[in-house]
Amino acid sequence: MFTWICQKCGAEVPPSYSECPNCAPKPEGQREPEPVPGDPPPSLAAAPPREQEKEVKPAQQPGAKAALPGWLVALIVAGVVTGVGALAYFYFLPAVRSRSQAAAPATRLEPVPATSESPIAKHLELTGVRITEDARKRVEVRLIVVNHSAAEIPDLELSVDLKPSNASPQTKPVASFNMKVPGLGPFEAKEVVTTAKTELRAYEIPDWQFLAVHFRVMSPK
Repeated sequence: MFTWICQKCGAEVPPSYSECPNCAPKPEGQREPEPVPGDPPPSLAAAPPREQEKEVKPAQQPGAKAALPGWLVALIVAGVVTGVGALAYFYFLPAVRSRSQAAAPATRLEPVPATSESPIAKHLELTGVRITEDARKRVEVRLIVVNHSAAEIPDLELSVDLKPSNASPQTKPVASFNMKVPGLGPFEAKEVVTTAKTELRAYEIPDWQFLAVHFRVMSPK
């Protein structure tokens, strides 16, 4: 025998079936339970387009402060350095100068005081004192005699005492000598070399910046 075709559903039915198993009514116990309507599947919300996403910036903390720009920091530093330099120039430099000026008289050769009543003495200056020893180990003194006047000065004979620059008038000289000075023209200066009377060796006499020269004009009066 051959299979036959159901006229209702068009399915092939085996020859052992008198009715189409798909179309024939089923007994009560063999009916399939009707599906129970359940909850509809959740709908998925469409994700927003990327181009519409907004960039979320982190909120600034209340205690945080904005950093200063580099040019402002450089300007502040330059102002501070300039202020310190100006303070040092106007405050510290005058103090240093005043101290150096106050200490200068103690380390320089004092002006030559004239102890003679001769009118020529006020026009003379003895300076450039150098202490050495000659071949016979005598103390040798070299100094310069300056004529500060516009007139000629004739030949001179001077009596000279060398004392420490901080010595009192009663202090004994460290060296004494008489010397003859050739005539001086207007504003002329001459070097004179002579030997001194002293109990000290040349290296025991104070250095030139610590000496004061006292002289008297012996001739002419």
